[in-house]
Amino acid sequence: MDENTVGFFLKGFIKEHGLTLEEFAKIMGTSFGLIGHYITGRRIPTYDFLDNLFSNFVFSELEKVELLYKLDMEKSTGQMKELRERQYFLLKTYLKEEL
Repeated sequence: MDENTVGFFLKGFIKEHGLTLEEFAKIMGTSFGLIGHYITGRRIPTYDFLDNLFSNFVFSELEKVELLYKLDMEKSTGQMKELRERQYFLLKTYLKEEL
């Protein structure tokens, strides 16, 4: 599994919080099977899923940007991917200066 994916992040996040897939899925209001698909990369999470994640757990603005970047890189192709990379680099630089 590529460490730059949302699935890789979720696997570590769930473990870090001492949750089972079932417990995490219940908090997120979805099935543990879907979470399993996200973790293995069979499916890519939706933006609504990330919004729900941010609502249910505490993240810094920088962590939110980094996770959104991972999701965008999974969903984007070609020139859009290149544009997103530049966009997130600038945003991340700005946030680090503000912190």
